[in-house]
Amino acid sequence: MGLVFKIKKMEPCDTWYPRSVEEKKAPEMLSPASPHETETATTSTEAPEAPTNDQDQDQDQDQDAQAEAAQAGRAIAVVAPVKRKIVPVIENERLCRLLLRAEDGSEIKLERPTDRTDVHYALWTYADKQRRSANERAEDSQRFAAMMKIGNDSRSHSAVHRIQQPPAAANLQPAQLGVAVADTTMLQWQTKQLPDDLREELETGWVLKIEEHTHDKSGRAFAPGGEKQSSFCGAFPHAITKPRIGPHRDQDLYLVGATHDINLRISLHRRPQNGEALQDPVSEGEVLQLLRERLPKEEIATWGSLESSMVFYAKLQFAQSVADSAATNIDTNPASAQCAFRQAPENGKLLIPSESPPYSGGFYEHMMSGGEVQFQFKTNGNVTTSNLSEPYHARKFRLAVWCLNPYLNSLTSFRALSIPFNIKSTLHNSLKRAERYVSSDGPNSIIIPCPIDQISHFSSQHRKRRKRKNDEDADEEQ
Repeated sequence: MGLVFKIKKMEPCDTWYPRSVEEKKAPEMLSPASPHETETATTSTEAPEAPTNDQDQDQDQDQDAQAEAAQAGRAIAVVAPVKRKIVPVIENERLCRLLLRAEDGSEIKLERPTDRTDVHYALWTYADKQRRSANERAEDSQRFAAMMKIGNDSRSHSAVHRIQQPPAAANLQPAQLGVAVADTTMLQWQTKQLPDDLREELETGWVLKIEEHTHDKSGRAFAPGGEKQSSFCGAFPHAITKPRIGPHRDQDLYLVGATHDINLRISLHRRPQNGEALQDPVSEGEVLQLLRERLPKEEIATWGSLESSMVFYAKLQFAQSVADSAATNIDTNPASAQCAFRQAPENGKLLIPSESPPYSGGFYEHMMSGGEVQFQFKTNGNVTTSNLSEPYHARKFRLAVWCLNPYLNSLTSFRALSIPFNIKSTLHNSLKRAERYVSSDGPNSIIIPCPIDQISHFSSQHRKRRKRKNDEDADEEQ
């Protein structure tokens, strides 16, 4: 009696055919639960053993179970990502922690390290500076957008006219509406009144200081010396000289070079008492906290960006006794009878980058951070002392700084004026390269050379001019 073989028709199933070359090249297409992960399909030339009916049923059940397992495996492999929102927690103008909030309401707290030796301390400090910088850029962008709504006709010399006109009320923030504007000849400020006792405390408690590089590290003053009777100084002012001719003959005269950057750094300090020396800068948060503690809460609730920060505005002007007097204004309009220059500056601007009126969000509005604020710029072409017209030829220039916070703007302790200086188109006509002289210590002071290691800040040529010079040098070498 011969053997009887029962042949079962096989349904298509990806779990029973052997692996092909394409499957081996792309294993990711297989399910994690596929039998191919743990078993290897083999072929045989021997006749298979005839299965019984029970074995057929078991085999069908195994196939169904394997297919279900494969489907279950594919479902388990899909993992939904958890989305979290980073929320910074700011206390006293300082980033103190981060909150990672998930959609399901769970929260992870990351505390800022207090130990300076912690490996993450520098990272948190850097992140805090980047946050402040981003906030500053956002506020500058908003103010610039408001200025663009007012209008800016670049074809007319209307910069002075725009300075005399405050921004339209429709473009101001709610906290600025109804604010009294100081009536001055040159500039109009947004100011708010303070109680007399608080005003006096602010005036006597703090002071602004412009960093002027008129001394070396040892405290010896730079002085005219050498054959040229001149000396380089630092980043601002750039040099000092004693002219032999002109309205400032035989007088010590500070100079700024038109081809050099001006690094203007302003810092906030506690006002010295009883003849004490000026201490290190203090945070602007102390002043803002004092305002929050002493002013009514309903008034603080209406604060805008200007009231809740200390933004400073810098301007080049003529040196006079009063910062806001009409005599400090420098007219650049060649069609005006009061134009200060024989040859007008390009685009009617005094500085590079171009200056703009206060509250317009221009380059010369910077927010103080950590008790310091810094500007870097240069003077525009034709903005030199030798180019001044006849009525102004003996005038000196200076830099003036105001705080745009409406509570602090009118306080003299939150304004600063630099030392007067002349502007020269080039310094090397009057000075020898890199020569510096100082007055020696002692009662019989003499002029001596200044060692290079005693110079804390160096004046440097404007960055665009340096790049052009480097490109020319590279072309010559080729």
